[in-house]
Amino acid sequence: MPTALKVAAVVGSLLFTIDQGGALVQRKMTGDRWI
Repeated sequence: MPTALKVAAVVGSLLFTIDQGGALVQRKMTGDRWI
């Protein structure tokens, strides 16, 4: 179980970075983007 949580955290972070990385770097993350 702990291994699955670690993998999920890494994969989730990677997908978030791919999807929202540009907006995050440009400081354009709004409340709507988080949802």
